[in-house]
Amino acid sequence: MSIHKKNGFFSPTPSSLADYNTPEWFRDAKFGIFIHWGIYSVPAWSSEWYPRSMYASLKDQKRPHPGDAAVYFYHRLRYGGPRKTGYKDFIPQFKAEKWDPKIWAKCFKDWGARYVVPVGEHHDGFPMYATKHTHWNAAEMGPKRDIVEELRKAILAEEMHFGISTHRAWNWGYYRYRHGEDTTDPANEGLYGTPHDLGAEETDEFLNDWRGRVREMMDRFHPELMYFDFGWHRPRFDSHRPEVAAEYYNHGLEHGYEPVLNYKNQGERAGSAGFEEGSAVLDIERGGSAETREHPWQTCTSVGNRSWGYITNEVYSTGEHLAQELSDTVSKNGNMLINIGPRPDGTIPKKAQKSMASLGEWLKINGEAIYATRPWTQFGEGPTRKRSSNEGFDEKPLKYTHQDFRFTRPKGNLDEQPDKLYAIQMAPKKSQKVLIRSAKQLQGIQNVTCLDGTTLEWKKTSEGIEIHPLVPPKNKFPRVFTLTTS
Repeated sequence: MSIHKKNGFFSPTPSSLADYNTPEWFRDAKFGIFIHWGIYSVPAWSSEWYPRSMYASLKDQKRPHPGDAAVYFYHRLRYGGPRKTGYKDFIPQFKAEKWDPKIWAKCFKDWGARYVVPVGEHHDGFPMYATKHTHWNAAEMGPKRDIVEELRKAILAEEMHFGISTHRAWNWGYYRYRHGEDTTDPANEGLYGTPHDLGAEETDEFLNDWRGRVREMMDRFHPELMYFDFGWHRPRFDSHRPEVAAEYYNHGLEHGYEPVLNYKNQGERAGSAGFEEGSAVLDIERGGSAETREHPWQTCTSVGNRSWGYITNEVYSTGEHLAQELSDTVSKNGNMLINIGPRPDGTIPKKAQKSMASLGEWLKINGEAIYATRPWTQFGEGPTRKRSSNEGFDEKPLKYTHQDFRFTRPKGNLDEQPDKLYAIQMAPKKSQKVLIRSAKQLQGIQNVTCLDGTTLEWKKTSEGIEIHPLVPPKNKFPRVFTLTTS
């Protein structure tokens, strides 16, 4: 990681932050696990935005969050409404009684993850670690365990990289405050915040508290990755964003770790995060990129299609789909952070485990084409392409064909022709013929093999490299061909 040449440390200016280089560990890792686990897993309905929506009467909203009305009326029917059952009343049911961080860490390692990012604090204002800033936290209530610290130790023991996310900035605009509901009780301000009018700007007190929690995360956990959700795009955070970035990078320099800061570019919807490309790592939520990006980037998605946190009626992505999305992302210089939503008892739903385990099995065979690779001169070929998306939330499943390929190459001298090129066939079919048209660019191809061991015959034609696998594919997962040059 480069440092600011003037004084050996970063300062909160664009020119200084431009000296940042994304660490090799992140560029090589390619795949991480995100974890949304909190009190919202108790009602387990709609999404992890349940705590906001349960208070969100539509009368005072100009732009209600999708699902607000359904949650508001569901909560009234199921729990008697917020006057009878507030969000805080779910805490005693969030016990984590079956949780074993060592089992989680082993699963993540088996699934092929190289880094893990638990949510340190979501919008709901309930930190999952022991903190001096509020007694409303998982170490003092609910599980009465320091979830983040226990998980950090387990992750590091499995030799994976550890990160943490903070969604605290949006806590200011999250809850609604009405007379007679528990959000206006001064005894609960440590969870819900100080009551204020809708649209009010964040106070200095709130901003100072937010900064203190961010610094506490750095000092306690030395996270190699810090993920900042969208709340800090608001104007009152403008001066804080570059200050936090410089503070985090300097903290890494002082304590001997190489930090990665994830930010979101929310564009016109919520204002830009204000980072120049390359001075931090852009995260595109539930989306992707249509083309290869110059600087390393990340997409975060979830194995569950409806929610980030656990819900009882979740619909899960298949391992095949996750392998396709990972291949597409890596071919364009990106990483993929795949989320799981555990139950309140600390167990991971079996359907999520099945999808993630099948991805892990694919990576055990084909990881050579994913880990520690870099983009080729073109990311792929074939008719199926993603739409350009810097905003995210564009995750309509693409139906790849046997003609769709994504390319990666081993890292090294990227100015030269690679000794190997990995051609990832996104949706192999039983047809015996495979044609890789872009391979015409390669000089001196000596051999073509398949990472899963499939025997094949191949030849170079005027159209490209023609391959005839001698057995059909075993499943719908992408199949990886290795083209070796002289």
